[in-house]
Amino acid sequence: MISFKRVRAAGGVAALALAVTALVGCSSSEAAPPSDEVGADEVLPIRVGYSQGPSTLPIIIAEKNGIFADHGLDFTGTIVTPGPTAMQGLGKQYDVLQTSTQAVFEAADQGLDIAFVTGMGNSTTELPAFPVYVGDASISTWGDLGGKVFGVPSLTGFATTTALFLAEKEGADPASIETPVVPWDTQADQLAAGQVDAVWTVIPYSFLMNSKGFTLLGDPTLQATGVDELVASVTAAPGDFAEKNPETLSRFKAALEEAAQWVADNEDEAKQVVVDVLGLPEQLIMSNPMQSYKIDLAPADLEPMFVVYDQLDMLQDLPELDELFAKF
Repeated sequence: MISFKRVRAAGGVAALALAVTALVGCSSSEAAPPSDEVGADEVLPIRVGYSQGPSTLPIIIAEKNGIFADHGLDFTGTIVTPGPTAMQGLGKQYDVLQTSTQAVFEAADQGLDIAFVTGMGNSTTELPAFPVYVGDASISTWGDLGGKVFGVPSLTGFATTTALFLAEKEGADPASIETPVVPWDTQADQLAAGQVDAVWTVIPYSFLMNSKGFTLLGDPTLQATGVDELVASVTAAPGDFAEKNPETLSRFKAALEEAAQWVADNEDEAKQVVVDVLGLPEQLIMSNPMQSYKIDLAPADLEPMFVVYDQLDMLQDLPELDELFAKF
């Protein structure tokens, strides 16, 4: 049997290694100037790479409503495709990247000086961020994924790791599970056509899956860690940028917290922004709940993930969690 660790290495980790190599070679001179000694009225530049969706709504709202400007930030946003490739632009095209927690862990494990800045979207049992849906009636447990085609948006996402982890725990050989990359906007069609047997998706595409009658298997990230709530995505910055620009990151976090509160206080308007950005049916978004956000991120929020990582012998060269957090 091929070990789970080797199955992972054959997929997206190689791409992440290339991104890390590119990042390690980045010149810090390409980043914004240091902000450790700035006046309260000084406007600070910040460049942010992020994907568009409910999970990043605080970033979208903060720009749209002028909240970044209110906090003294000259914001420049770059829309990125989630995954290892986006890492290649960190420190070059953007100072801060919205990404997955596992992408940051894997980059740090391979020697990249990178730091968590904030949390973003939250996953809960009431509204899971990474639900797995099945189109094959023979799949009713994680172990049933054995020998099936499991479509994933990202080979290196924690949802992929935990789904294969749970499948192995229930007796399936992870090497027997085919994991083609299937973009969110084509998942429902491919599932309906039988091109894949199961997929993991994200909000709001999970609403589309529900509307089409696909069966929910569960959120592997919550089930594998045994928690009811888990940070679904984060923002991160190169370590040298974080060290030299604490005021910039402090303002960035404050702006996101204000934007997240605006979303909570103006749910219908926030949903309309999601409709406008993603182009999904208005009724689909308006009739479903909004994702929650956790901007203030602490090491304790990420510790449940190591229930999985420790059993898989992953991230053996990772620094202590406290060392992976920007200080500002």
